[in-house]
Amino acid sequence: MPAITINKRQRNLLINIVWFKLSWLALVLLGNKAVLAVAPLTLLIYTLVAPLGRRGWTFVAAVTAIGFMVDCILIRQGVMIFTPASAIPPVWLLNLWVVYATLLAIALAPLLRRGLIFALFSALAGALSYLGGAGLGAAETGSSYSYVVASPALFWFVAGLLCHYAHRLILAPAHSGKD
Repeated sequence: MPAITINKRQRNLLINIVWFKLSWLALVLLGNKAVLAVAPLTLLIYTLVAPLGRRGWTFVAAVTAIGFMVDCILIRQGVMIFTPASAIPPVWLLNLWVVYATLLAIALAPLLRRGLIFALFSALAGALSYLGGAGLGAAETGSSYSYVVASPALFWFVAGLLCHYAHRLILAPAHSGKD
């Protein structure tokens, strides 16, 4: 049986997808306890194994800031309630945004380039992710089911557009040869 070989890009894509899935599950199930493992491993992976580079880390910071704002709004609206109660997202959720940003920079980059389509994808996937996290006990939902779906979907749609524009401003010039 012939050996399966993959190139560096395919390897990085596989690492990125698997790391996101493992991180999401660990952070949602273990909360801040998982940050002690996920944060340093994320830095290690995307510095040594599948390097993001300066522009990549700038993009990660921009996406994390967008996510922080979205989560602050959703917490303020009472859509998501964390224990202990706070006006800002818990550290584990910020860590999740960092890992999600790496997914956007690598695995979802082709979809991210398609602004409106990506925003629609974000609205659906974001709302489902919040429901999934709440279903696993990471947070409580403080409103009716329809509001808990509609409000994150709206803000994730806007966040998707902002991430698209962040990608165009920060990462796209590096791929087009401009610097």
